Amino acid sequence: MDTLVFRGQLTQALGRSIRDGAGSITNIPGLLERVLEQRAWEERIVIETGERFPGFPSFAAYVVEDAPLGLGSDVDAFEQLIEHNVQALDLYQEALKRPAHVHAVDSDVGGPHIRYAQPDHTSTAGILRRLKQDRPDLHGRVLGGELSPNAASIEAGYRHRRLHVPIDDMDLLASMLRRHLDRTQRHELATRLEGE
Repeated sequence: MDTLVFRGQLTQALGRSIRDGAGSITNIPGLLERVLEQRAWEERIVIETGERFPGFPSFAAYVVEDAPLGLGSDVDAFEQLIEHNVQALDLYQEALKRPAHVHAVDSDVGGPHIRYAQPDHTSTAGILRRLKQDRPDLHGRVLGGELSPNAASIEAGYRHRRLHVPIDDMDLLASMLRRHLDRTQRHELATRLEGE
């Protein structure tokens, strides 16, 4: 198959999946991977019109441009669509080449106006960006499926280990605390509670 036509078909399929939502969302990570592999934002045939399109100067411009030339999305909204798939999210962030320290950038790339929202360091995307920059060892373990983004952020010291406990059932509360706290921690907690 002709590369330019294939790029056009990938753009059409990914754009439709984004716009259609619910039923097509599961297709987005795989389509994104192929779009990035084929560099579909560059020169291609626009399937809807049959015309040759010279492409965009950047992947971000391709994401925000309306269909049929682009995906018709928003950089941050697209990121939220794929947040559950850490491999796709990592590829997406790499394609955008948006450093973790960029809070808000307006960029006029000779086409669409792209605005990045302030990154949320507690989201999966924010954790991945931070791990990639500060702890590539943990980043690799997350991508390999060995650790969840949350577990990696705890190991890196970005988050504290948390326990959600019911306060209206003392037996269940005690059981959960016994299971998650070691003897020393339980003793320290009891001492502090008695001290009040």
